[in-house]
Amino acid sequence: MVARRGAFDFYDFKGWHSRIFIAKLTDHPFDVTFTLWGTALVDWWGVDYTDKPLGSQSTDPDVWQSTELVYFKQMCEAPFIGLSGGTLIQHGHPNRFISAVDLPLCKEGRITHVMGFH
Repeated sequence: MVARRGAFDFYDFKGWHSRIFIAKLTDHPFDVTFTLWGTALVDWWGVDYTDKPLGSQSTDPDVWQSTELVYFKQMCEAPFIGLSGGTLIQHGHPNRFISAVDLPLCKEGRITHVMGFH
């Protein structure tokens, strides 16, 4: 299942804005850049990924490239709704458990963005 980007309005997610990311997916080479990284995510991860490539602010960017980049690429190749969860112990929040839903968004039949909710 893939949603059109225009199917959502910013105000549809009132109360969630600080917990949302939007990732732009590009080809040749495949890459992920966060165009929005909510303020709660900044607090939880300790960095602001807005307008920054995947993992660029990480203490170990190679881990992001070998896991998260593969995840997003698989989402583009065979679209799915992503579900994940866990603690943020590696970011200094051992008692914070998060759940996430990632929705692929398409334009003209091609996945161009992913919207994530935490």
